[in-house]
This record gives sequence, structure tokens and C-alpha cells, in this order.
Amino acid sequence: MFKHAGAIVAGVLLATNAAATECGELRLAVAHLKTAAAVEEGLHHAAQVFAARSQLKAAEKKLPAACAPKRVGIAALPLGYLSVPPGNLSKITVEPGDGWKPMLTTQAGAKNGIVFAEPAALELPDGLKWETEVSATKLAGELLIAVATDAVLTVEEPAAGRGTWKIELKSKPQLVPLSKLRACAGGKGDAGLKLSRASCQLLVSIDPVAQPGSLPARGRALLLGEWQFGYRATLELGPDELSEPPPPIGTTRLDLALELSAPIAGVTDGKQLVVTLEANAQDKPAGALLKLGHGGCGDDDEKCEQARFDVEVWYDRAFGVPFLRVPPAGAAEGRLTGKVTDRLARPVQNQRVLVTSFGRRVITITDDHGDYRFDALQAGDASVVPVGRVPSNVPKGDETRAAKVGLEALKVPVIFVNKLYE
Repeated sequence: MFKHAGAIVAGVLLATNAAATECGELRLAVAHLKTAAAVEEGLHHAAQVFAARSQLKAAEKKLPAACAPKRVGIAALPLGYLSVPPGNLSKITVEPGDGWKPMLTTQAGAKNGIVFAEPAALELPDGLKWETEVSATKLAGELLIAVATDAVLTVEEPAAGRGTWKIELKSKPQLVPLSKLRACAGGKGDAGLKLSRASCQLLVSIDPVAQPGSLPARGRALLLGEWQFGYRATLELGPDELSEPPPPIGTTRLDLALELSAPIAGVTDGKQLVVTLEANAQDKPAGALLKLGHGGCGDDDEKCEQARFDVEVWYDRAFGVPFLRVPPAGAAEGRLTGKVTDRLARPVQNQRVLVTSFGRRVITITDDHGDYRFDALQAGDASVVPVGRVPSNVPKGDETRAAKVGLEALKVPVIFVNKLYE
């Protein structure tokens, strides 16, 4: 049936042509030589059995070195970011939990017959957490990119043509301002970052809002809500307020070219690995806390009381983090003010109040006197209602007030609120 073991091996390799890496070819050769030796032994072909076993021994000797795990460093791996909230008492904290898992996939190695069917396994250091500082000098709207500069990539081929890959972080990522990365990407030195221009360009590309005032790419991020806050009106937005984002529209896909410390034989042609960052396995912004506030105005109380901030909170599906965006100003800006009291006409502090106008749902919080204020509203019809910690918890009945926003300040009648919605 068969003339010799070499014919068996060559015929099968030509037929499959499934793996062109040295490791893959050796794994196939070992499997086929074992089969060839068994077949020739059954046919009592002593010479062919000896040849097959000799070739098998030589292939098995090369196998450990050829299939040893290949480890290289990743110059800069983006894991997420923080958007600096406006207001010098504001901060944002993100603590990735068990459900947080960036989905990195790659087609690298496909032309050589090695397929990475599963996303990369990412091993994170314990206690991973990112947060902004409470500071009066911070640049509001800045993105702080969480960058791992000592990540190690391990690639293996446990079976011919099947690849596995793992990324390990040796220490916590550093937070790098996007403004510095833009300078580095533009060729203005490394801005003290010790990163190549290519790595800086990669990191700049993860900005969800490429142009000021623009929206994130379709499918990339979901709008969680809009808040207004200011002096003596502090919002702490936690898991309750930031849970249950709306259903996603469109797909998430962010292509990145990671800079490696060395090529990977059979996988990369050079020191670069092209990966795709898909939707994060975590589909809710769990572990995120936004504390929005303003203070420290010094002696200028009048100016301080006029300071107001308007932000949209979005959830980035690719990185699994929330970020802030300043909404565009309306064609006409009106103001809505009022007071929240209980049934005994006592002011209710720290009560969330929702105004709905022209499709916008904006939330603020009452101050120490139960007063609230909305700025930058479009003139026209609106409704005002107290809400609970979950913004969808809207009471029914006469707590809702209809209002007409004009171009001047408008005092809405007192809203009575019961304990359920505090």
C-alpha cells in the first residue's frame, strides 16, 4: 500500500498544508511519523519501520525548542482612561472588577497557518484602580490614558495551527495625559514619556471623541445621562446611577498596532502586532464612581455661586469605562430654578431633580436650602420631577410639574417630595 514512511509523511503534509510554522510542521510530522511507523509495522516492513522511528526521534528532539513559548515585551498597551471632570472638587475613580475584560483579538499568523481563535488572556495586578486627583489646577476635559509599559506577551502553539496568547502586566499602568501623547505623536520629542512616536500615535487613537463637541463613533459608547452641578451641589454617581446602559447600537471595533520588543516567528513579520479591541466583556459601568462638585472659590462668593457645569456621562464599550463629554450649547439658553420641600414645607437637601426638555433628560441636585437650578436649557416646554438614585425611578402623580423655559430665569413652583425619592 505504501512504499516507505517518507512517502506517507510527505503526502499528508502536502494534503493538509495547515501549518507553516516550524512548531506546527514538527507537530504534524511527529503525528504522521507515529502513524507511519504503526502502519509499516503492521505490514512487517522492518526497514520502513526503522526509518520512520529514526525520523520520529529526530523530530521529537527538535520539538521542545521549536514549540517553546515565545515571550516579548509590549512597549505600550492601552487599558482604559479617565476623563478629568470639571470642578476642582470633582474626581472619577474606576476599579476594574471581575467582569472587566478587554477583548483583544488578532489575525496575526493567519497567513502562516496559525489561528488565534480565542481573545487574549489578560492577567492584571491585584488592586488595580485608576482615579483622578482633586485639584484646582487640573485641565477639565483632559483624558488620562491608562498605559501599561511593562506588559509581556506570551505566544504558544499547543497544537498544529492553533495559537494561544497571554498578556501579563508586571505593575500597575501609569496615567498619561492625552495632551502629552498628542505632542509626542506630532514629533515634539517624547514629552518625557519615554515612548516612541508610533506608540504615542497608537495611544492617541483611542480617544472616543476625536474632535471637540463631536460624538463617539457609532457603537463605541452609550449615553448614560446628563448632569448639571455647581457650587454647593455635589453629585456622587455610583453603580446605581451608572448601571443599565441602553442597548448597544452598532458594533465596537478599535484596531491597534502594538509595538513589540522583538518579532515573533510565524506570527509577525516585524516588531508590530495588529490587534482588534472589541466590546469589553463587562457590559455595565460597575466599579466606577464619579464625584462631581465645585468648591474652593476663595473670597469671590458671587462668582463661585454662578459657576455651573454641564456634562454628559458616556460608557465606552471597548474599554469598559465611563467618560464625560460637554454637551453642545442650545440655540437659545434658558434657566430653570426652584425649590424642593417635604410635605411640611421643609427644604430637602441633596435631592436629585430631573428636567425633560426637547428629548434631553438632565439631572441636578438640590443644595443645602433645597434649591436647584438648570442652566443652558432650550426655550420651550419642559417637565420637572424629583427622582431617586436610579434616574429611571420617577414618581407618578402631582410631583411632576410642567414648566415653560424662557430666555430669562424661571421660578418653578415648589415640588413636594416624599422619602421614597430621596
